[in-house]
Amino acid sequence: MTAARPSRPDRNARLVAAGVAVALPLVGLALLLTRPAWDVMWQHHRAHFWLVLTVAALSAVLAYGTGVAAIRRADARVLLVSLAFLCAAGFLGLHALATPQVMLDSPNPGFTIATPVGLALGSLFAVSSSIDLSGDRGLATMRVARRLRGALLAFMAVWALASLAPLPPLDGRTPPERASGPLLALAVPAICLYAVSAARYVGFWRRRPTVML
Repeated sequence: MTAARPSRPDRNARLVAAGVAVALPLVGLALLLTRPAWDVMWQHHRAHFWLVLTVAALSAVLAYGTGVAAIRRADARVLLVSLAFLCAAGFLGLHALATPQVMLDSPNPGFTIATPVGLALGSLFAVSSSIDLSGDRGLATMRVARRLRGALLAFMAVWALASLAPLPPLDGRTPPERASGPLLALAVPAICLYAVSAARYVGFWRRRPTVML
């Protein structure tokens, strides 16, 4: 017995809802750019630590859940998406450790730049998930699934140790606050890879509109 396809009004309503969800952050950004005085700065170290750590933990749970489901169903695409979530979650958690006067006296580069590094690594998994994973390519991805996850977790652990030690090149005293130099070199390719991934997923959805896509 096949499930009934949603009617056109239902699909249109979902598209409108998705459009509103995507537009809201952009509206907020435009508002802050046109009204800089409304961009109030509130700084509370412990609140920052727990807020960022909680978001990272929730994202890590999502990454774990999707990863388990992907392995159970032998779904290489969802597996790679789960690893992209894990990159973002793990390095965001490391960024929380940079909160001054909580675990460290002052932030250091290793923990401060962890978030963009995690997002840049995640873009590689995201764009990999958007290619054709049918046949042998998908099977090969599933075969290395646990090793990929283990390698990613090991890299995060090494990053944390190098940041705490601190060891070069994460031993600087002035953490970067703006995207410049190496951070810009990470950001531009990552944005392009996420854009390519998004465009491909839109193509997948147009051919076969499913909730997961």
